Amino acid sequence: MSISLTIDDNPKTNDGHHKWADYIELLCLQNIDGEVSSNYVIDRIREKDALNNPGEYEKSEVSIRWATDAENWFRHLRFRQGIFNDFYPFELVDNEDTLQLKAPLSSKHLLYVYLLLSSNLKYVDKSTSASSTLKIQVW
Repeated sequence: MSISLTIDDNPKTNDGHHKWADYIELLCLQNIDGEVSSNYVIDRIREKDALNNPGEYEKSEVSIRWATDAENWFRHLRFRQGIFNDFYPFELVDNEDTLQLKAPLSSKHLLYVYLLLSSNLKYVDKSTSASSTLKIQVW
């Protein structure tokens, strides 16, 4: 699948679990290996946090908070996996600590991906298309 995503910013700290779950799914789509772990997500957050709040980066309570939040986001992903069942294009592996893109993707999976991208258009690179049509190319 070829999707051009620009994921420079993390969701806001106070965004709900569903926004962060979307974000993690988008990272999974963006990564060349089609997977993202909770540690990867935490590292991305720490990197952005260190740039935006240099004094906060080293505090252990901040790290504990992010780890707890990541656990909650992956719990939400487990909920999605159960509720969307055959339509869910991801699976949780490695003690449900890593989200992995299924292969091959079915038409049901592509519908989910389309809706995910449609609800997160701020991350979709619009410079690659002359129109405002969202296209998913499967390779």
